[in-house]
Amino acid sequence: MKTKKIIILLMLFVAILGFTMTTVTSADAASKTVGIKSHPNYGTSKYIGKGDYAFTYYNKKYSAQAGKSRYLSISIVNNNYYPYTKYYKMTKTKVYFKTTAGKILVKNYKANKYGSVSKVVPKSMNPYKAIVYYKKK
Repeated sequence: MKTKKIIILLMLFVAILGFTMTTVTSADAASKTVGIKSHPNYGTSKYIGKGDYAFTYYNKKYSAQAGKSRYLSISIVNNNYYPYTKYYKMTKTKVYFKTTAGKILVKNYKANKYGSVSKVVPKSMNPYKAIVYYKKK
């Protein structure tokens, strides 16, 4: 009887250790912080590996490419084989905004099925940086 209790307690202890020691499986493999600057023609990018870049584009004024004003686009592009294959896929992004009142707001956006985020920014907010979360395809 005593050996049964010891075996059961030992199995329970091993099971608890197994649950606590396992790594949390997340959809996000890594993240990079990318600055956002307003420019009508060019965006900002940061190298993440394997020829892929986290790319942001923001235009305070009218964007003829998107057909919208105050357009923000965040995606991952491949410098070597664009627009064909990318090694990483964006899962979500966290965008930091400064309001006209001087406050800092943080908004989380989930990437669409193509691995990008496109939003129209309200007039009272200006984005200044984004944290891009991505994973291997």
